[in-house]
Amino acid sequence: MCKVITIINKNKKNTKLINNLLVANLNNLKVERDGYSVLRDGVTSFHLGLCDYQNIKYAGEETYILHTRTSTGGEAGIGGLHLQNVKGYRFAHNGMVSAYAGFKQKNDSYHFCADLVAHKKITKRVIEKEIKICGFNGKGFLYHKKTGDTYIFNNSAIHVYGLENCLIFSSYALETEIKDVEMVEVLGFVHIEESNYGEKIPFLFEETIDDQFIHFSKGVVLEHQNMESTYGFWRNQQNQQNYKNYKNKKSTKAGKHSKKQKKQIQMQKVNRKISKEVAKEIRKNSKKKGKVYDLRTGHYHYY
Repeated sequence: MCKVITIINKNKKNTKLINNLLVANLNNLKVERDGYSVLRDGVTSFHLGLCDYQNIKYAGEETYILHTRTSTGGEAGIGGLHLQNVKGYRFAHNGMVSAYAGFKQKNDSYHFCADLVAHKKITKRVIEKEIKICGFNGKGFLYHKKTGDTYIFNNSAIHVYGLENCLIFSSYALETEIKDVEMVEVLGFVHIEESNYGEKIPFLFEETIDDQFIHFSKGVVLEHQNMESTYGFWRNQQNQQNYKNYKNKKSTKAGKHSKKQKKQIQMQKVNRKISKEVAKEIRKNSKKKGKVYDLRTGHYHYY
C-alpha cells in the first residue's frame, strides 16, 4: 500500500525536526519498492529504485508532499507515480479508486484528479460527488500550482501531527523517535542501519481524523468541514451499476456511443423498418379488417 506524508509549514525553525522525522521513517517508506515522488512548493520530482530513498530531504518548503508507491495497477516506471501534472494540479492518494482499477495508462490517481479538475471550482460538494461516482476510498492530497492551495480529504483515517505553525498529515502512524540512519548498498541490495537516540520529536499534539475536508490557502486553513461518510460506498453493487449508467448517460449526451450501444441502436432501426414494411404489405393484400401477429417483432398489427 502506498504512503503519503504532507507538510504545511510556516516556520523555518521546524526544518531540522521534520528532517529527523523523515529519517526516522525511512525504513517504513523503503517498503514501497516502485519509487516515490516529491512535491516542493509546486515543483515535482520523480524517483525510481530503492537507492534514491537516501535523497529524501526537507528544505523548509511551505508545502511538501511525499508519495511512495507500490504498484497495484497502471503504468510501470515514472508514468505510474503520483503527483503528475493535470491542468496545473498535482494529486496523490493512499487507497483505491475502484472505477479506474483496471486502467493500464498512467494510474488511478491521475484519472481521478482529471475528474476533479474538470469542474470549474474545487469544493467539498464536488469532491463528495466524485468520491461516490468513482468509488474513491482512502486519503487524497490535491495541490494547485498557480494559487498554491492545498486540499486534503479522506474517508479513512489520517494521522495529524502539530508543531509550532506547522501541520503534518500522514496516511499511516509515523515513527516519532529520533534515529541516526546509515544506508549501505551492495550489488544493488540496499540495507538501512538504524540507531535510536531515545528522544522523541516534541509534537504539540497528535490526532486522527476521519471524513474531513480541509482547504489550505497560503499555508493557512481556509475551510475545515466534515464530509459525508462514504467509506465502502463502492462495494454496494447497486452503486456500481449507478456508475455504469452515469457513464453511459454522459457518453450519450456527448454524442458518443460504445460499440454495444451502436449495435443496439442499429438493430432497433432495422426492426422498426421491418415492422413498417410488414404492416404495409398486410394492409395492401387484406380485404377484411382484423389483426395479425408479427413473429419478428412480437407485436400485433391492425388493418
